[in-house]
Amino acid sequence: MKKFTAFIVLLFAVFIAAQTKLDLLYDDLQITKIYITIDPVHLNFILNNPHSDYEFPCTVNYINRVINETIDSVGFRIRGNTSRDAQKKSFKLDFNKYFPGRTFYSVTEMNLNGEHNDPSIVRSKLGWNFFQKMGMKSSRANHVELYLNNKFYGVYISVEHVDKFFLKNHFVNNDGNLWKCLWPADLVYLGEDPNLYKSTNGGTTYDLITNEVPGDYTNFARFVRVVNNTPQTAMLDSLRKLLDLKSFLKYFTTNVLFGAWDDYWFLKNNYYIYHEPVKDKIILIPYDYDNSMGVDWFGVDWSQRSPYMFGNSNEPRPLTRNLFNYLSITNLYTHFLDFYSQLFKLNNWEPEIDFYRNQIVLPAQRDTFRTKDYGFTIDDFYNSYSANHYSNQHVKFGLKEFANRRYTSVRNQIFYSNANPIVYDYDYYPKSPRPIDTIHFNVSLFSRAKLTKALIQIKYSNDHWVEYPLTFNPIPDTKLIEEADRWSVNIPPIGRNNVIGFRFYLLDSLNQSDSYPRNLVTITSTDTINNVVINEVLAKNTSIIQDDAGQFEDWIEVYNPTTQSIDLSNYYLTDNPLNLNKWQFPSGTILSPFEHKIIWCDEDSSQGPMHANFKIAIEGEFIALINGTSFIDSITIPAQTVDISYGRIPSGSYIFGFMPPTPNAANSPLNVEDENEVITNYSLSTYPNPFNSTLTVEYTISSPSEVNFSVYNLLGEKIKEFNVGNVREGKYNFKWNTEAESLTIPSGIYFIKMDYNNRSLFKKIVLMK
Repeated sequence: MKKFTAFIVLLFAVFIAAQTKLDLLYDDLQITKIYITIDPVHLNFILNNPHSDYEFPCTVNYINRVINETIDSVGFRIRGNTSRDAQKKSFKLDFNKYFPGRTFYSVTEMNLNGEHNDPSIVRSKLGWNFFQKMGMKSSRANHVELYLNNKFYGVYISVEHVDKFFLKNHFVNNDGNLWKCLWPADLVYLGEDPNLYKSTNGGTTYDLITNEVPGDYTNFARFVRVVNNTPQTAMLDSLRKLLDLKSFLKYFTTNVLFGAWDDYWFLKNNYYIYHEPVKDKIILIPYDYDNSMGVDWFGVDWSQRSPYMFGNSNEPRPLTRNLFNYLSITNLYTHFLDFYSQLFKLNNWEPEIDFYRNQIVLPAQRDTFRTKDYGFTIDDFYNSYSANHYSNQHVKFGLKEFANRRYTSVRNQIFYSNANPIVYDYDYYPKSPRPIDTIHFNVSLFSRAKLTKALIQIKYSNDHWVEYPLTFNPIPDTKLIEEADRWSVNIPPIGRNNVIGFRFYLLDSLNQSDSYPRNLVTITSTDTINNVVINEVLAKNTSIIQDDAGQFEDWIEVYNPTTQSIDLSNYYLTDNPLNLNKWQFPSGTILSPFEHKIIWCDEDSSQGPMHANFKIAIEGEFIALINGTSFIDSITIPAQTVDISYGRIPSGSYIFGFMPPTPNAANSPLNVEDENEVITNYSLSTYPNPFNSTLTVEYTISSPSEVNFSVYNLLGEKIKEFNVGNVREGKYNFKWNTEAESLTIPSGIYFIKMDYNNRSLFKKIVLMK
């Protein structure tokens, strides 16, 4: 029993170590408890002045399966719009109010939503989960029991606040402008002056959340201008160039499936716009999902609403009007609905719905605030989950009832047209290829008709064009549509300091085509390395170096070849191209100029922070270094030999080869003049070196042991063995005559390896005929 308990503890420790801070904070396998202690006078002021945004200090005790922490001096206030006047209030916690820059598990603010409209207390949580499944940049959320001065205030949903720290947690390029868009955020053109969008309708409709001091609305004004004023002949190209089309279509698809009308399309409300600066793309981030799945205030049956006329037809919506004015975009949107409606089908997520109901039912029974606004009883709580008909006031359907009705309705209403095929997403790596790097492209595209051509067109600097066919390469059983629609192609290295341009070309059986991007994207090869590299890999370490637990484990060495220190906090290592963020470097890991660092690949993160959650196959495999989602370096190592590593020779160079391992030290072939290296109790030397045909190998051991020698070429292939056997202490030598070998051994560089007393020693030897 003790062994079993220890095993469970170890598994739990490994699980915790593999989680991000957001995973830990928003863990939802058990309901979280939040205890807030605040001066009663301050609490009374907050409750009696619901429209005040004044924050008072409080102490927060946060308890879930993996966290039990108390944090002092946290700002506390009421939040929300219409919910401020509800009996069950919603609240905001501000962890950096009194200590600027302070975070709590990667967040600075936390929204505690009372969900007073929703008798199930789960609708918004299901919406956030759906966005997470489809790979959307969206808030994390979990259920909590909220206590104010030890009084139970009910079941809440804690939602990750969208701010600059949200951008840092979810985007690689996170220093762009973020706007919070609230009613009446219809994106109608107001004029050329960006300042016109700072204050509209007597309030801040488009509120700049980041970079507030400069207050620059230039990119927002450009976005609105393109959406409204671009001529129809150029509109499609302009929208595809400016918008992250994938995020917009996922947003509209989810809202249509969930009947979430409190959005841009119907109510011109509740969304964020982010300008990603490096790609110069506008990305849509969703917000607020309690008014969904059968909640209605307008007399509309949202379970039957047309997915193509979901919005308010009496008001201008230039974004959706112009997007869906093009059959290729409408077809792609239909394809998104087709794909994600299957994920929405009740039998695919009914266990998830039941899990949250069972998790919160007991505290929901104790939640007296839940009943104050609309008189929802515990029967309403249960019935709001039902597949049978349920209706009470603004709640027109039970969750399962709505899911069944909406699935059937959408499936019956979607249709495809004859339209051009379309590329809607692509990526490539590495972004700055070295002269010897193959460039890998992944492309997401859709065509209703059969494709007769799917190509990448490459223009070289001498105006020479080459076409390479794309290969359909979907990821099985994925929930990400871009992975189900994935095509791939690799192009050969483009050489040193060269520039290429590329675009994709599609042609279908109806002679309809797409060429995208309209302007070629350029890639420039480089002859310099300006970031961390994978420097050396040892897949079978039996005697070279021990880890901090005294074990011989696989390892990867990274190296900083630059003159600047590099923060590895947002860097990852992976052995799986489908899981780029497999193992993250510990926060605060700094690699100094020209520093080498070992990462142990032993699937044993309990032994320390520099132990990765994967091993390296001695048969050879892919390894990549990632910054966020961008490839920094990647190699495919060939099959290795025990205690012989594969790496850059010398450190940081473009040339890879097999070599004697040099953990945490520079990679370079051993100096042929260095013939007298002694390691504690044994030595190895060779002469002459270089040699013509006969090499003398001399070695010394200080205690009896079995001694064996092997010779390897630069490919790591073993070409010769010398089984010396058990030897007493002393000094010995033997000769190797290469001309006597039946297999001709060509001139070149080789390594001779001596195995003795569970250790290894290498010498480089040079054969010159």
